[in-house]
Amino acid sequence: MLVAVALLLGTAGAVGFSAPADASTYPCAPGQTLKYGQWSSSCVNGLQTYLNGFQNAKLGVDGDFGWATHNAVRIYQSRHGLTTDGVVGPQTRDYMCSYLGTGIPVNSGATFNQRDAAGLAIHYMCLGWGYHYN
Repeated sequence: MLVAVALLLGTAGAVGFSAPADASTYPCAPGQTLKYGQWSSSCVNGLQTYLNGFQNAKLGVDGDFGWATHNAVRIYQSRHGLTTDGVVGPQTRDYMCSYLGTGIPVNSGATFNQRDAAGLAIHYMCLGWGYHYN
């Protein structure tokens, strides 16, 4: 049930694809750390979708945490004053999930676009990691 992968390969603007159905779309394990060398991970799919939507990383959404994903995470960390190591560990997860309870940034219009997919991806990832609404 992944968001249509072929439509997320770095395209800009509105893209026609469906919203994920539920949290099982991006099943991150509680406290799971993401780093270079993880392959075929649905949680990495969510991370790539998030980075594409919120920093235009232009990553292939393939679930493989390769050098492109590693470098995109380093850029994200640097932009947000985090330890710049390319690892999505406790500090980066906490920052990414700090919005919980403030609402998911999803358009109310009929077109579900790449930024909407990113908002839902990080939402489901954070819930899987064990973050909850207050």
